[in-house]
Amino acid sequence: MNQKPGKPGISAVATPDDVSLAYQLILGRMPDPSGLSYFASLARSQSLDAHDIAKLLIGSEEFRTKGNGTHEPIEIELDGYSIFVRKSDRDIGSAISRGVSYEPHVTALLRRELHEGNTFLDVGANIGYFTMLGAKLVGAAGRVIAVEPMDKNLQLIYLGIKKNAFEHVQVMPFGASKQSGIVSIVTDPNTSNALVQSAPKSSSPSNFAPVQSLDWMCRDLDALDFVKMDIEGHEVFAWQGAARLFAKHKPRIATEFHPHALRANSGLDYNDYLSMMFEYAECVQVVVSPQEVIPCTEPGQVMVQWEKSDQRHGANGTSHLDLFLRPRG
Repeated sequence: MNQKPGKPGISAVATPDDVSLAYQLILGRMPDPSGLSYFASLARSQSLDAHDIAKLLIGSEEFRTKGNGTHEPIEIELDGYSIFVRKSDRDIGSAISRGVSYEPHVTALLRRELHEGNTFLDVGANIGYFTMLGAKLVGAAGRVIAVEPMDKNLQLIYLGIKKNAFEHVQVMPFGASKQSGIVSIVTDPNTSNALVQSAPKSSSPSNFAPVQSLDWMCRDLDALDFVKMDIEGHEVFAWQGAARLFAKHKPRIATEFHPHALRANSGLDYNDYLSMMFEYAECVQVVVSPQEVIPCTEPGQVMVQWEKSDQRHGANGTSHLDLFLRPRG
């Protein structure tokens, strides 16, 4: 066996099995697919052995935050209601806990569009930020349905419902898709975000979640006024599973448009989603900021705005837009 000088018995290059064992010993869990792929690739490119991988994991943010309370839910008081976050959540919770405004342009949109007594469907509720805001805006006379499959996020939503006494909030513990089933998901302990892995991948998934159609989840609704949908490229499948629901109630819809996620996570062409949106609405509005909304009457105009956003953020093709639609007629 090829060994490194001064490290008897240690292989010169860590194998995927070595990486997996290091995860279990250092972090106390099996590696997520992206982590396994990253460290195995790093070992090959930099000739790292198992000892080197272990040192990297010991220096990771996840190891540093283990046991120091950053995974524990903390209450954040907002405008007359509370939400719960984890400081270890690098994508959402950490920023909110430091007082950073979360998606102020989408927050402003909800404040404009949601009214007392409305019914609000939050698809991809995550930790419940928009669920709780929506519940506050529609009041006890309204109704909120939060759709979220990740248990770690559901616990924060349940805490928010209990703390705020929001009896008009209903939770659907599923992912939204075109039919019922079990899907592979990609996430890690230090984020509340997750994505459904629909496109073929070389790595094996380690997390799974149940999915249902929105037609099934919302089959008993008497009304539906507003939908927020942000599910990391799975929106087309969710929309297909909501065909009867949308046709019956004709809700206003706010949705993320993420060409890279559509392709990488779901194996879809972004034009498919644009076509669906323009069949539903004559005009698709790009929500740029709390004050600026740009109307687009054809798909090419949306893509011009996406290209501007991608260049502005230096995202190299990975930028997304937040869009708003009013139904035809």
